[in-house]
Amino acid sequence: MIVVSEKSLGKRRTRIQKILEPLLPKRPEVSMVSNTSGATFQLGRSARSLRDGRIRTRTPSVALNYFEVWIAASLKGDVTLEKWYLHLDAEEISGYSEILALHCDPNIDKNDASYMYKKGPHVHPSGWNSNFTNSHIAVFLDRVEAVCQSDVALDEALSVAIRMIDDEFLPKC
Repeated sequence: MIVVSEKSLGKRRTRIQKILEPLLPKRPEVSMVSNTSGATFQLGRSARSLRDGRIRTRTPSVALNYFEVWIAASLKGDVTLEKWYLHLDAEEISGYSEILALHCDPNIDKNDASYMYKKGPHVHPSGWNSNFTNSHIAVFLDRVEAVCQSDVALDEALSVAIRMIDDEFLPKC
């Protein structure tokens, strides 16, 4: 579980920009919406749905969707990271089609069957078989607890995963 003070969330914008920078042609605008139940970050201006907001990557035919969801954790003003989601979508004539998802669900219930794979950063492949999108391929399975011990540790791990996507995936799109 990743818990931070609600006051420290304002610094997330800059950290999100830095993490995503390798994939984008310029530093993205990051919006934050907060309320009594927590806060949400996404790229650009707030979209109708978290999954709707997209910006172009350095690969013109690929768009990036990103959001993270923090939920109120206590009356002391702490928040817990619920979701960290990044999607790469190919632009097609009929709209967008997901080609890769990098997720992290650090607040997942320990009794969930996929806990080991979903808690830390994990990849959802896309392809001809829709069952693939339900697969969780853990990126840091050997050190998931260390990666999810703090927001700083998670940000460092996600930066490594983003560099891998930039080096190994986007050039082939």
